[in-house]
Amino acid sequence: GLWRQAATFNLRAADAARRASRRIEEVEQRNFAISGFDRAGDVEAAFDARCASVESLILVRGVEQAQTVIEGMLATARTDAQRAAALTARANASLMAADHVTGVASAREALALADGLRQPWLRFDAGRLLAIGLSQQGRTDEAEAVLTPFEPMVEAEGTLEQRDHYWSDLAYVLNSARRLRRTAHTLSRAIECARELGDLAELAMLTTNLATVYGNLGHIDQAYEHALRARALQVEIGRTDGPTAGVIEAHVGLYGAARGYYTISLEAFHNALELF
Repeated sequence: GLWRQAATFNLRAADAARRASRRIEEVEQRNFAISGFDRAGDVEAAFDARCASVESLILVRGVEQAQTVIEGMLATARTDAQRAAALTARANASLMAADHVTGVASAREALALADGLRQPWLRFDAGRLLAIGLSQQGRTDEAEAVLTPFEPMVEAEGTLEQRDHYWSDLAYVLNSARRLRRTAHTLSRAIECARELGDLAELAMLTTNLATVYGNLGHIDQAYEHALRARALQVEIGRTDGPTAGVIEAHVGLYGAARGYYTISLEAFHNALELF
């Protein structure tokens, strides 16, 4: 019945699962932590635990479940910092669902709150998502102008995870602007961070993105090779219900077909349909 203490250990287990790229177990442990903090009446710790669960929920359970959690966070946010965190989470989920209108509006509101709070890393999280949303709207010059001023802070003071976020988001902006060679270089920087983190889920998605860039550059052999690498990483992670596994199979199908491997390609597309 020591719910707060139990929840603290669940969070440690969730963090360990994340470092091992066991994202399904991470989601389970974060849910246990949320329940424990709720039963202990620790409202702030429960809010923080819900906030920390959003990214893994999107990857493992899909956007809809994450959005349900986020709307609860927005309803219970007590401070500007909590509201900014909840709005940033909403922006993240909305942009994953390609709802750039909600994503941009939420990121702008979160960025304005973070400015008032003078919290630079909260500003960074809101700003990078705003850049993604602007890119989805085709406003890539604005997106780059929002994101690149964070680079000195990220390189000087950022954690490995924050550097990974910066380089992968910048790659998204550059790819949206069709600056493909710069995109490939920037994705390579993000891949180095993800590999050093040991985050196989992030590494799989970044490797798939690099496959896309090579394909758009006309380097089909490299595109297919990277699609297969991403698939191998996904197999190591295990079955998830989020969109990533289906995206990876679709890429194997696309570039397998481009190389004339039609049996492999058809199998991959059937796998993608089942996963989606």
